[in-house]
Amino acid sequence: MKVRFILAFTLILFLLSSFNVSISFTSQFEVEGNEDLLSVRKSAYYAIEYDPITNNTSATYTSILEVENSGTKPITATLVDFALDINSSTIQLLPETPPYSSLSSIGPITQLTWVSSFQPGITYIKYTAEA
Repeated sequence: MKVRFILAFTLILFLLSSFNVSISFTSQFEVEGNEDLLSVRKSAYYAIEYDPITNNTSATYTSILEVENSGTKPITATLVDFALDINSSTIQLLPETPPYSSLSSIGPITQLTWVSSFQPGITYIKYTAEA
């Protein structure tokens, strides 16, 4: 019985040369001012690859910020995003993402700041980095 389990486990490890693990979370914040409403939803994903011996071979962090302006006129706002344990020198903005205004790192925490005018509708801010 024990030998079968070890053989089956070894075969499974051999067949799975690598796999991904993704973690996501979503938070929503609302800022009200007169008739304007700005809401932000964040989704963050860590994709981690392991080899058959369960050694970490690569890790990638992806952040998607969905900024919704439900008002009728543009709203200028400062948007601050925090990421934990990423390599800030590998940050890549995805297409149609405005450039960030500032980038700073304190220990394992990276802070990205955007000062932007958000038009009515939905604006996406997306970036990836090595974790």
